[in-house]
Amino acid sequence: MNKLEIAKYIIAYIYIREVDMMESFQRKDYIECNYTNEENKLIDNKLRFLENNQVLWGILNGRWRDNEKDSKLVYEIKDGFLVVMEKLNGQLIGSKSFKIN
Repeated sequence: MNKLEIAKYIIAYIYIREVDMMESFQRKDYIECNYTNEENKLIDNKLRFLENNQVLWGILNGRWRDNEKDSKLVYEIKDGFLVVMEKLNGQLIGSKSFKIN
């Protein structure tokens, strides 16, 4: 599974949306991933993949979520699932498993 696909799952986790709503595009320094919400507004995000399956994200025209008070996102692929985990101060505060092909 490539990073463009993984980005869709991560944004689906963040916004509690279906993965098939997402579109992702490789840009020079980041991946852009977006979807259209119920009000027909485009929600545009940016992601960077870091070491150890960590992901940095932010709103496209906003800030990166890299402040010490921001939660951190990590993913893993295991046994046919992509698992997105959210941690704050090293403690797991949320996760979701997605079945993948």
